[in-house]
Amino acid sequence: MKIILITSEYPYGLNETFIHNEVKFYEKIKNLDITFLPSKRNDYQRKLNFSFKLDSSLSKKKNKKVSSKIYFFLKSLKFRVFYKELFRVLFTKPLAIRYFAFSISNFAFYLEFFESYFDIKKNYSNVIVYTYWNNEITYALQQLKYKYNFKLISRIHGYDLFKERRPYNYMPLKIHFYENINKVFAVSRNTLNYLSDNYRFRKEIIDHSYLGVKDPLHITKPNNPNKLHIVSCSRIESVKRLDILIESLIHLSIKRKDIKIYWSHFGDGHLKNKLINKYKHKLNEVSYTFYGNVENQKLYNFYSKNKIDLFINSSESEGLPISILEALSFGIPVIAPDIGGISEVIKNKSNGILLRKNHNYKDLLYAIEIFIDNDNKLSFKENSYKMFKNKFELNLNYSKFFKIIETIVQGN
Repeated sequence: MKIILITSEYPYGLNETFIHNEVKFYEKIKNLDITFLPSKRNDYQRKLNFSFKLDSSLSKKKNKKVSSKIYFFLKSLKFRVFYKELFRVLFTKPLAIRYFAFSISNFAFYLEFFESYFDIKKNYSNVIVYTYWNNEITYALQQLKYKYNFKLISRIHGYDLFKERRPYNYMPLKIHFYENINKVFAVSRNTLNYLSDNYRFRKEIIDHSYLGVKDPLHITKPNNPNKLHIVSCSRIESVKRLDILIESLIHLSIKRKDIKIYWSHFGDGHLKNKLINKYKHKLNEVSYTFYGNVENQKLYNFYSKNKIDLFINSSESEGLPISILEALSFGIPVIAPDIGGISEVIKNKSNGILLRKNHNYKDLLYAIEIFIDNDNKLSFKENSYKMFKNKFELNLNYSKFFKIIETIVQGN
């Protein structure tokens, strides 16, 4: 079987760690031919299995220059979808017109690229083209699927699904691309329901497939009652609402002088310096460290070598964060909001605490104190690992996913 796996940047960079988990599963499958086709690249590259290929042709062609964007925007004028989407934007989201222009230009760019990438003389009937994000790349491939006779599947996560995460609640183009694809996999039942309710996909095309993480075979030890070590892991941007977490830690340090608070954050972003400058004088009683973007193994090593009490996610929008699954695999209880698919993995007061959707720092502070004052923290840890093992273990989920891929290749 041959798979062309199209990513944002993997194996380049340190993002898309969830793909790395899936790739580890594929390394065990014999006679599997995978070509990675990232759309972006940088100087850092993860090592791939010797049998896998890396094709950088897409990442070398860029649609970033203004002249290039104008060229492909003008080229998109010949597509019917241009006028359908233009009228939709003008009548419903006129302020989002520039996002329409960016999206349709990218669509035309990817369409031209893949027209040259595939060879009309070759047989692609046993090839799975697998896009890890459901965006303009996928839409372009949907236009070409029957011309080149490949199989097409796509995952869909959060930013490529939820209109609420986009400026003006505008999701460009997606409403028009609901056919010419074998399967779209949502990362949770919640995202599957959102996909079904908001777009036109037929029920037999869409399904949910949980991501998976490896079993570290190590449960982190809790701290002494006078210490609390909290970990968070996310990009540092407004939607992740790290300000809520910081505010709760500041007030916790004032309220609970009997506890020494440690906070470790993994992930980077353009708001990092702004956050640090705003809160550094108020975080005097909290020992905190920003570790930035790290390789997945370094995060696992950190979990293995340190006593960690809680993992906290304070985001306002999520699909189903892989960072939560990783924490649970180490038996770390989680506090997170009831958004996206999080309630499918966090059961309130069993393996963590669910916050209300529109939570504030007071809600988070209250939840942390509930955990601190709970006498049965060991049960929280045991239930965290059980949830991971029963529903989100790497081999369990990706073996199910791969069987579906095999069925698609066989034409069923």
